[in-house]
Amino acid sequence: MLGKIRMVVGVLLMFPMLLLSMVYSLLPVSLLRLVKLNKAADKWLHACARFTSNYLLLVFGVTIRVSGMEQYPKEAKRICFVSNHQSNLDIPVLFGKANLFAGVITKSELKKVPILNWWCAEMHCIYIDRHSPRSSIQAILGGVQQVKSGHPVLIFPEGTRSKDGNVAEFKAGSFHLATKSDAVIVPYAISGTREAFEKRTKWHVTAYLSMCKPVDVSALTDEEKKQVHTVVENEVRQRHDTLVKTNG
Repeated sequence: MLGKIRMVVGVLLMFPMLLLSMVYSLLPVSLLRLVKLNKAADKWLHACARFTSNYLLLVFGVTIRVSGMEQYPKEAKRICFVSNHQSNLDIPVLFGKANLFAGVITKSELKKVPILNWWCAEMHCIYIDRHSPRSSIQAILGGVQQVKSGHPVLIFPEGTRSKDGNVAEFKAGSFHLATKSDAVIVPYAISGTREAFEKRTKWHVTAYLSMCKPVDVSALTDEEKKQVHTVVENEVRQRHDTLVKTNG
């Protein structure tokens, strides 16, 4: 019962903030882009995305324990973020606590969601129609160009949220985004966010975010590039299982 009450409280406090974000975030960003100040627009949007994400975690009563951030490749120019996917809260966790600023490979249905579709457009998100293989190919090609231009992209290579909390198989095709752009893959393992949203039973929930060892694709052989999805999947799964075992 406490979990359901907290979810209601979170939802009631979430919508006013999303509406307000059009004023403090999206409107200023649009004006900055109008006068060709794109770097300033991205910087402001980055700050607003982090603020909004941390607010959402606060109102939903979620504490995130973070580890491994010292491994972040600060000198990398081309970055592809990869994470397992447990919950609708995963993006706020990554944007708020890992301080990511990236376009997200996301489902095309979000085009129809007011406010969120504006956020997606400004964050350079890439839509995929999961019923269209051609759409997936076009999305990957678009993502490659984005990464090459210096704008990071975030992918959830399982393709959908986990139904049981375990890490599912990573789809090899999603890693073309990194291998074709010779990016540095920065993997994250997330644990506990499903219990913070989809399977909520407690008033307050602690979830975990851990950065795994980055992989510089440009340093790999052609054969190693073909297997990189398996290497990253195993690393994320092992870290996730360690988080679950250690923290329950």
